[in-house]
Amino acid sequence: MFCDQDDIWLPDKLAATFLTMRRMETEYPGQPALVYGNFQPVDVNASTFNGLYKLKHSIKLQSLLSSNYVYGCTILINRAMIFEVDNIPNEAVNHDYWLALVASLNRSSSFISKPMMYYRQHNNNASGNVSGNNSMLARLRRNLLAPERELNDLKKRLATFRLFLHRYQSQMSPKQQSMIEDYLNSFSTHRLNVCGAMLWHGIFRRGLLQTANSFFQVLAFYNQLKITKNTTVHVS
Repeated sequence: MFCDQDDIWLPDKLAATFLTMRRMETEYPGQPALVYGNFQPVDVNASTFNGLYKLKHSIKLQSLLSSNYVYGCTILINRAMIFEVDNIPNEAVNHDYWLALVASLNRSSSFISKPMMYYRQHNNNASGNVSGNNSMLARLRRNLLAPERELNDLKKRLATFRLFLHRYQSQMSPKQQSMIEDYLNSFSTHRLNVCGAMLWHGIFRRGLLQTANSFFQVLAFYNQLKITKNTTVHVS
């Protein structure tokens, strides 16, 4: 488990996550496995915000190509997964995202819907997931007034996907390989091809408004996102 944050674990987090992992290891013996869960956002004083984050209940590559919803502070991985991801590329967005991508290659992952922790939100969050930053209004404001952050985030994700394809292509199903190749290749052709790949493969964000915002980002800023044909993948 990753415990390098200032969040607050609830009393049953260890036991509930460990038991879920044990059930998965019984069902998929010897396989890399990952458990992740939900959380309750709180402020710096641990006062709760209204509602929970609406996280997807399964790890799928098509969803991860849009955004990462597997938060490292909720993750438990087994020994087989540790060996599988022993050398995470420095260029990857972060270890959370890389673990989620690797977990999408097999069925040995599980989600705990009950909140296992208080996720502290404040202006010094290393992850940047301050409450309100991910709202539709906040995203539109950033895209219109200061799009550099959003564009840089997408560029980092695309670089991570290229590294992931390079390293794990042999472990992907034909459908997974086709999906990630189509999506990446579309960024070297035309903005409408990117939108077409997103529609064809169902690469959507959480909710209609956030999905619409991701299409707007591609249509409005494609020239800044375009990938040249001779882009090289460097694996550390």
